[in-house]
Amino acid sequence: MLEQAQTTAINTKASLVERQQAIELLGYSDFGTVQRVLSTLLDAHQSQDIQMSAVRTLSSFTSVKVAGILLARWKSYTPSLRNEVIEALVARKERLPVL
Repeated sequence: MLEQAQTTAINTKASLVERQQAIELLGYSDFGTVQRVLSTLLDAHQSQDIQMSAVRTLSSFTSVKVAGILLARWKSYTPSLRNEVIEALVARKERLPVL
């Protein structure tokens, strides 16, 4: 099920709703397993809705790597996506040192 969610999340032919649901489902997986997929979904070529979903799902993980992933594409983010990333960063104390 989670493997299928990864496939759907990156499938640009799937509907927005299907992709968002798949991205949300990835939050129940192991971070190491979905890290690459979620990072890919932050790319500027993805819709803002997909990027937002990826940020929210990444935010649900406690890994210290999340902060670096969220900040890696900072320059390409829209203002509203930057706000979402900032909220994700300050939501957990282990992410604060990168700020």
